[in-house]
Amino acid sequence: MTERELSKPSMSRSAIRSGAVRLVPAVVQATKVLRLISKAHRGLSVTVVSRETGISQSTCFNLLRTLAHEGILNFDIDSKTYALGLGILEIAGGAQNRTRPEMIRPDLLRVASSHNALVTLWEIIDNERMVLLDRVAAPRAVRIEVRVGQRLPALSGAVGRCVAAHLGLPAKQLRRQFDAMTWENAPSFESFVTDMQQSIKDGFAIDCGNWLKGINAVGAVVLDSHGTPRMGIGALTIFGQLDANALRRLGKDMHTLRNLVERTLFSSGVFFP
Repeated sequence: MTERELSKPSMSRSAIRSGAVRLVPAVVQATKVLRLISKAHRGLSVTVVSRETGISQSTCFNLLRTLAHEGILNFDIDSKTYALGLGILEIAGGAQNRTRPEMIRPDLLRVASSHNALVTLWEIIDNERMVLLDRVAAPRAVRIEVRVGQRLPALSGAVGRCVAAHLGLPAKQLRRQFDAMTWENAPSFESFVTDMQQSIKDGFAIDCGNWLKGINAVGAVVLDSHGTPRMGIGALTIFGQLDANALRRLGKDMHTLRNLVERTLFSSGVFFP
């Protein structure tokens, strides 16, 4: 690989899935096997792994035996089943030394670059306010400046609609919190509630110039294993930069990222600060 190739940014998942990268079949198959076994509550046999992954039994046998040899899997000789071994923790150990924002940042940049937007990561505190942890901008994006450490009411903007949707607040309390906020172009409370309810169906919400005039925002919320909002992922674009369909495509991409963050950082049982 040349020095120029090494300096290029890593390929996005979408580029890999579209076939822009030549994949190694054995690595793809081994990844499928590990993902399957990681979700199982007990050891799995070669037959079960083959059936669930669609990989031939002979190939599964060789993959499982190799992974067990490397300590990534444990083989139970009595039940003839495979389960995760200590080797997988050795591999994941380096990741545990990184914070959640550090782990999420490459995917924030991927979304920002794919949609030419500024993408933000928020921490939801006590369901009352949110604090900006990180923000990344696409190289070609018109700069919208937001400051790390900035604090906002938890129901602000597009992310706030998603937060509100998962709090289950009584109508009167929701109305009080809504009325206490400052909007540059305030929506009606009824419109806010409609958007909030729609965000549950879509997995994201859109704010068209309400929180900030001239700015379209798309937001999604990350829930912990108890269904409590823990993080918000937002995207900001200049009004007119993306049409309605493009905003929804951005929202769907953010929803996919939100699901990934929930599965890996909040529901995996692995601690990340």
